[in-house]
Amino acid sequence: MKQSSSVWQTRRQDLLTQMQHAGASWLGFTEPTLCGRAGVRLHEKHPSSSELQAESTSDLIFHKAEYAAQQLALGIAPAAAHIHLPRLVQYDLAHVVEGLPETRARAAEDQQHSFLQRQPAFEVLVEHLTAFHQEGVVPVLVWHAFHPVHGDKSIYEMPGVDPFAATKTDEEPALLVSLAKHLHLSAAEWPSSLTETQRQVLTTMQAKLQRIADFANSLAEEGIVAIFRPYHEANGHWFWWAIDRFSDNPNEAAELFWKLWKNTRTYLETTCGVQNLVYAWSPNIAGSWFQEEADLVSLYTRGIHPEAIDILGIDCYANNLSAKKEALLSHRREVLLKGLEVIAALRRAFPDKPVGFTELGLRYHELLKDDVATAKMGEPSRGGGTLNEPFFKRFSQFATYPPHFTIFWRNEPHSLEFPLAGLSPEMEQEVRGMYTYFDTLVRAL
Repeated sequence: MKQSSSVWQTRRQDLLTQMQHAGASWLGFTEPTLCGRAGVRLHEKHPSSSELQAESTSDLIFHKAEYAAQQLALGIAPAAAHIHLPRLVQYDLAHVVEGLPETRARAAEDQQHSFLQRQPAFEVLVEHLTAFHQEGVVPVLVWHAFHPVHGDKSIYEMPGVDPFAATKTDEEPALLVSLAKHLHLSAAEWPSSLTETQRQVLTTMQAKLQRIADFANSLAEEGIVAIFRPYHEANGHWFWWAIDRFSDNPNEAAELFWKLWKNTRTYLETTCGVQNLVYAWSPNIAGSWFQEEADLVSLYTRGIHPEAIDILGIDCYANNLSAKKEALLSHRREVLLKGLEVIAALRRAFPDKPVGFTELGLRYHELLKDDVATAKMGEPSRGGGTLNEPFFKRFSQFATYPPHFTIFWRNEPHSLEFPLAGLSPEMEQEVRGMYTYFDTLVRAL
């Protein structure tokens, strides 16, 4: 579907306006058709099975019969013929950008990517997102980018190496600086002073961006506008693109990171012709945000120019910042409420932008102080870390400036980030509360 740039500009702005004026937060889920414990893996017979199932696209996407029956049992849906769908579905571009060959070791054990080689991943995710789009659901694309110094290797070709982390070599700062300054330029425009390694890193990164462009342009052919979150959680230390890796000078580091972010967008839009993405900034909730008299807006916007960002998001995990604290329900609430405080401050500072949780994880599987350690998931003596109170009270003092959207992270056996039915009475109550609070779509089967 070939559209003019003015048409795409209008569509992008329409999406941003809808997110701001929907009347209630848009609910989102991460990889609902791929993740392990969000009910049943939708491409398999059972969460523990590695056998693929050939289902119809509609059943593969939504597993509608199962969802409808579950929501009916919870009192969420008035009849089994209706289900609630999220307004946002988030998928990781690592599936289509970073190679994960089916011939790798332990492929059958891989719960997230077992059927995803690069080209099948591309085709499957376009099919899924097209089906969601037809139901009025908006795609969100996060990108766990492998460090470009690794070339085009897959994660299983680098045993013992974290592909998302910094290499911590002496040459890395110079690599990051050259990447930030020259990513948007053609090879003919690169300075002659660049080393061979710097040229290889630039070439690798541009090839990755071209794959993203190909994917985005395939969505454009279906008339789809998507939200893109490059370089998320850059205020942390765990990814190679962390702001403070660019320079020992904090101000210079922030400006160099901004060059990387801006030039990435420039390359996609100018060189690759991508017109159907809106861009989100999404730092991680940080300890500095909890300090008295903290300037939340300044801390949040370090490393970006907010006027050039379309959507402002926060990644917020309730287990964060707990290394020196006992895993108490009160602490999990404290982290969540701080996230809400930051969102309220951002909404006041930037009233023309959608603001919300780009990732929210509550870690229901982790024991709390009063849980029985031997209790299994599903037993009443293991509550699972419910956070009912602030959700059910519509975020209490932040009700005037609630998030425009909230996207829950995936559920895997080791990481239950969203309340699932059938695990405990507390979680069942939480599920009801989530669907009551959030504005979701109701569609007929």
